[in-house]
Amino acid sequence: MKQNKIKIIGITGGIGSGKSEVVKILAKDFKAYTIIADDVAKRLSEKGNISYQLIVDCFGSEILLENGDIDRSKLAETVFKNNKRLSELNAYVHPFVKEAILKEVSDVKSGGVYAYIVIEAALLVDDGFKDICDELWYIFSDENIRRKRLKASRNYSGDKIDSIIENQPGESAFKNACDRIIINNTNLEDLSRQIKEYLN
Repeated sequence: MKQNKIKIIGITGGIGSGKSEVVKILAKDFKAYTIIADDVAKRLSEKGNISYQLIVDCFGSEILLENGDIDRSKLAETVFKNNKRLSELNAYVHPFVKEAILKEVSDVKSGGVYAYIVIEAALLVDDGFKDICDELWYIFSDENIRRKRLKASRNYSGDKIDSIIENQPGESAFKNACDRIIINNTNLEDLSRQIKEYLN
């Protein structure tokens, strides 16, 4: 893990906590190479990629758009109301996402260009990334702040936010698994200050 002096940082936390903002700061101010697990999952779920047919076989053609692409909003509505269905979806996506991320990390490390590799995902701990990362950072925000952000930025309903939060790990699970806690309750300046203090 340590060769080429590259530190691998896992960024995790609940929805609306500000993980993406932390990743942006690390990329901009510390020239980190960033990997977003959701983006990898979306790519693998596109037609012709490994997760696509598994998902369609499991959930049926009713989750497809007219062009054959997966309707992500319809799929999300299905799984966030049903833990069993969510587990099925995760089984068809997460192992392949991890495999793809491991390969990307290996390629980046062999290049020797970056000082940091940042992997962002809500389920880093559950998916076994603790053994891959040198550090795990928990991005914490009060739940009421997260709810306000999700309503403002994504126009999510209260019911949708409830179902997503209920299906994600709780605060204690994140705190127990992570090496550092970044508190994101105020503004980007304070968020940036905390990150710089940790890394400098």
